[in-house]
Formats: sequence, C-alpha cells, structure tokens
Amino acid sequence: MTVWRPWPYAATAIVQHEWDADHLNIWLIFKYPMDQTVKPDHNLWICEVDDVPKPVTVSAWQDEWTILLTVPDVLALPGRMTLEYDGPSKDLRTTWDKQWEPWGPILSKRVPYLWEDILVVDTVNKRVGILAATPTVTLDVRGQLIAIDDTFPVIEGIRTTNIATGVRTVLRFGTKTTANMINGFGGGMVFAIEDPTSGTNNIAQVRATRFGSDDSGRLEFMTYNAGVATNQMYILPDGKVGIGVSNPHSKLQVNGAISSKTLTHSAIGPTDNLNVSGVNIVFIDCSVNDVTIGGFVGGVNGQHLRIVRLCAAVNDATLEHNEGTGNQNIFLHRGADETLTGEYGGWTLVCNGSNWFDVSHAKHV
Repeated sequence: MTVWRPWPYAATAIVQHEWDADHLNIWLIFKYPMDQTVKPDHNLWICEVDDVPKPVTVSAWQDEWTILLTVPDVLALPGRMTLEYDGPSKDLRTTWDKQWEPWGPILSKRVPYLWEDILVVDTVNKRVGILAATPTVTLDVRGQLIAIDDTFPVIEGIRTTNIATGVRTVLRFGTKTTANMINGFGGGMVFAIEDPTSGTNNIAQVRATRFGSDDSGRLEFMTYNAGVATNQMYILPDGKVGIGVSNPHSKLQVNGAISSKTLTHSAIGPTDNLNVSGVNIVFIDCSVNDVTIGGFVGGVNGQHLRIVRLCAAVNDATLEHNEGTGNQNIFLHRGADETLTGEYGGWTLVCNGSNWFDVSHAKHV
C-alpha cells in the first residue's frame, strides 16, 4: 500500500493582480486542488510592488484552486508586482496533504490593454467609466459625448418612480470652475443643423447663468442670424421676463413693438356672441352695412379689447349696452347704446371674466 508523505510539492502557481483604488488584490491560482481548511501565515508571502516591499494583511480561499491575498496602501496603479512564497508550511497543502514547496519571486506584471486607460469596468458596483478611473454612476463619462443616429430620439432619458406627484429630474447639466463664480458663469445647450454642403451651423442656444448669488440663476435664450448670436429673451430668478432686455424691471418688459391677435367683423347683427378668445383688437368693417355688437364670448379676466372702426362710411357701428344676452355683456359709459356714424374711432373694453367694461375715457363725451 502506498503511504503519502507531507513532503513539499514541486510546483508553482499563476499570479495575477488587480489594483482597487487604495489596495492590491492578488490571485494565486494553483495547478492542483488545495486544502481550504488551512492557509499559511501572511508573513510567508513576500510581495514587492514596483520594487517596494508590501505586506499581505488578508487572505481568503475563493475555491480549492484560488486564494485571494490583499495588500493595503497601494495608492496608484502599479506597473510591476512580484510574489514570493517563503515556505514550506503545513498550512499550504494539496487535498492529499502534499505541502507546496517555496518559490522565488514570480512576476505578475500588468500589461495594459489599449483601452484600459480609457474604459474602466467596475464589476462590483456595475458601473462603467470612460476616462473616469473610478466611475461614480452607471455610466461615468469625463469628456465630450456625441450620439448620432438616424432614428428618433437619438438620446432619451427616462426616470422611473412610484410617486405620482411632483417633478422628478431626468437630466441634470452642470458647469464647474476652479475659480470663484461671478455673474454670467454657467452652462447651456447649443442647437445646430448640418448638411454635406455647409457643414455644421449653430442656430440657437439656451443658457443658464449665475445671477446675483451662487444659488440663483438666469435663463437666456439666443438665436443666430447669419452666424451671429444675439440674446433675445431673459428670465430672472424672481420670474421677471425681458424680451430684448437683460435685466427687466417688471414682470414683462419688452424692448420693441408688441402685436396681438386681431379679428375683423362685418356682420349686420346684432351679434351677441362674438368670440374674442385670445383677441385684443376687433376691427369693424361697416363699409357695406351697419354693424351692431351686443355681447361677447371667450373673454377672460384682465383681457383688454379695442374695438376699432376701419372706415368713415355713412353706415353705423354700434355697441349695445347691457343687452342681457346671457353671454358677456357690454357696459358703456353712457349707460346706453353708443354709435359711430360716418367717422373713425372706437372703444377700449376690459373684461372681468364675466362682462366687458368701457374704459375709453373717464367720462362719457
């Protein structure tokens, strides 16, 4: 009968290493199955990282072929690592009680792939980094990102939640500086179009910039005209809007003329339900016949309406006072119907949501 003796076993192992932020993971892969109930003292492992001796502080069997050693205080990705086993020891043996003989330094030199300095895959946290050595989110990109496709949408972000109220942020854009922020610092989006002839051309921008303090911002909307960008509209932190005005003093300040929706009316009437929804000016065309208006529909609280006669024909343009139409009635200064005959002119009315009131003048003339 053959009797097995615990003499050293003449074989080495495969040494592989991985750098993990602040320490080194070393895998020893043996040729034969090992006894996982024991393991040698850490001081029997002699490790050098870039020719600097480093202690092994933790060891753990991963399976009967592999043991994992941990070397702390490795703060940068090493280029070269060696591992020596200063055995033999009864605590490093095969499953049939053969001790592993000592070995000299085995080189575990890291040979980087072409992509390793660009792409990092964190299999533990399930994260990928592009130019990010330690990715902090699922996909961490440190640099420009271009997405091109012939389908819609090219980029789509969807945030899932079980909450049915409130706003949940899908995209967040940030701008970072190493200096102290001042007004005008921020970030934005540029909209561009492209074709094979003229190449890429910017046509619009939306910017968010610091305004007043580090936690306050202003929105800026820009358009391009013949390649020149011009700020067109601003929204301040307090909600003031400026069109052509960078620092508006009121809820809406406009640097330029304002036009609004108009309606031309020429029916004889009386028309008691003239729809003025979204309308600010009603032109009365009485060149062919008299025109009479007795009420409106579609007016909203605070809406201004100007009634303008377009011609000096002999026909009448009449507004009826408080006709009781069941729609939005007209209340005139005179307290009675008013008519313009053979002359230009008109009325200014304001709606309170229910009826219209004549504010053409302080006193009927």
